[in-house]
Amino acid sequence: MTYLPPQHLIVIGASAGGFNALKMVLGVLPNDFPVPILVVQHCSAAHAYKRSIPHLLAEYCQLKLHYAENGALPKAGHVYIAPPDYHLRVDISGLLMISHDQPVRFSRPSIDVLFESVSRLKTSHITAIILTGSNSDGTKGAKAIQQAGGKIIIQYPDEAEAPEMPKSVMTHIDVDHMLYLEQIGPFLWEHYRSL
Repeated sequence: MTYLPPQHLIVIGASAGGFNALKMVLGVLPNDFPVPILVVQHCSAAHAYKRSIPHLLAEYCQLKLHYAENGALPKAGHVYIAPPDYHLRVDISGLLMISHDQPVRFSRPSIDVLFESVSRLKTSHITAIILTGSNSDGTKGAKAIQQAGGKIIIQYPDEAEAPEMPKSVMTHIDVDHMLYLEQIGPFLWEHYRSL
């Protein structure tokens, strides 16, 4: 069976301080949000939450939250999160793939792995968001998405719990939007609500 990638896709990368940032961004989006959202939040198996990230975020969000599974086709109104200690990719047909491949820049899951896989999809309707984080993961992938025609949003580094990740992105590419956390969710809703 042949699958088509979603025509619109949002990908989010976060590291240190990311859980609170994700609560703010995702918490304002309605359950009928018309675009799938994929998330990489750095979290190793050894330091995984006692309760899963989707379960914890569900207390604050109307969207349906899951750990990503091999072969899943992203659907509107759903958030797919990389499982702890697993990379998340999107294959060329648009299906989700998880793997236990080697860490990339000491990270598994890696934001770059997800972003670079998404940049290869035959769509220009990709929005990539970089939130708080204490390394440069996501910079290379954000550049690939922008070169493929996608848009890049970063959290204002000055308000980030760990500013290194958004700073790295803005140092290497001209971002499309730099927003405060409280602005990102409403921006996404305003941008995508008419789909």
